[in-house]
Amino acid sequence: MGRQISWFLPLALFGMVAAYLAAYDRKKKWWQTNRKQQDVLYWAGWLIPVGAFFSVANFFHPYYTIMLAPPLAVLAALAITSGLKKATSKRDDKRARWLRYLLFMGLGTTACLQSYYVWAYYPWLSLVILILTAVALVMMTLIPAKERLFLTLGVGFLCLAPGFWALTPTISGESAAVPTTGPSLLSRGGAATGLGTGTVNTQLIKYLKQHNGKSTTYLFATTDSNTAAPYIIKTGQAVMTIGGYNGTDNAISLKKFKQLVKDGKVKYFYISSHTNNTQLLSGSKNMVLRSKPVLTVVLARRPTTWEPWGAPVRPFIACRRQIKAAARPAADDHVVNLTLTNLTRGRGKVVLAASFFVTKIFHH
Repeated sequence: MGRQISWFLPLALFGMVAAYLAAYDRKKKWWQTNRKQQDVLYWAGWLIPVGAFFSVANFFHPYYTIMLAPPLAVLAALAITSGLKKATSKRDDKRARWLRYLLFMGLGTTACLQSYYVWAYYPWLSLVILILTAVALVMMTLIPAKERLFLTLGVGFLCLAPGFWALTPTISGESAAVPTTGPSLLSRGGAATGLGTGTVNTQLIKYLKQHNGKSTTYLFATTDSNTAAPYIIKTGQAVMTIGGYNGTDNAISLKKFKQLVKDGKVKYFYISSHTNNTQLLSGSKNMVLRSKPVLTVVLARRPTTWEPWGAPVRPFIACRRQIKAAARPAADDHVVNLTLTNLTRGRGKVVLAASFFVTKIFHH
């Protein structure tokens, strides 16, 4: 995970020490801190526990490490400003030298760490980072009058590798639910695995647009964001995800969901196989079965039909005709474990919603 976030970690750690020493007031006891020292402790209290967690955690997504970016940036900047602090008296001269040493060590160790990260991909870039940073540090020592200029150049050299790493998702055109950075994205040309990259059933969209009323707020309701996102992007209309991102959250209660159905804001429900929240899924199905007079088809190994009161309905052929009439998927359309159910009441008769199954079901 170091290549995702730790490019300036050594400089930040040295900056934490340098900034605290730079703000030290000799007139106070060692445990008495001033405002600047308290600021340093605040950022250190952010960086150290979070960094320690990611160092020992067994599972987390790489992009979670973005939580370390603010304290790393602040403490690295404090290392630079503290190292440039000039002595105002002979007593401060010793402290100013130590702050300068900490700055040099921070820049040097950061260059070494970055070279280590880069070596596996671009050995030549590792050498460039080491050589240019070393030259900048030497010139800072030899030409004090141009110290700020060479320091700026040195920091700029250290931004080359992390800057390129940060651009790799953009260059490769990656769209991922779990984004990462690095040259490996360039070799595989990016990955379209994020929200909204899935396929949509155009016949399903056509049917929904034809049969949703003007008062309907949502194109349909479903269990998770991965199912909803492609349809939101394709149609530009709202889709409700009652199970949150993975379909495992109780984002809305069954009672509230029923009220939305009653108010006509939700008319169709798309039962996706992406959720593992059986309680949520069962509650939604049960609600559909109890909403008279509605006929729903729930896909198992073989479709089973129910009347609202639960008695089995024999003629599947009749149901199949209605499905065909509503909208039949194309021959290459394979939508598995999908049921679109009309949640609203019919007018004195059983109403079959458009249900889309695997193509072979239409050839039984």
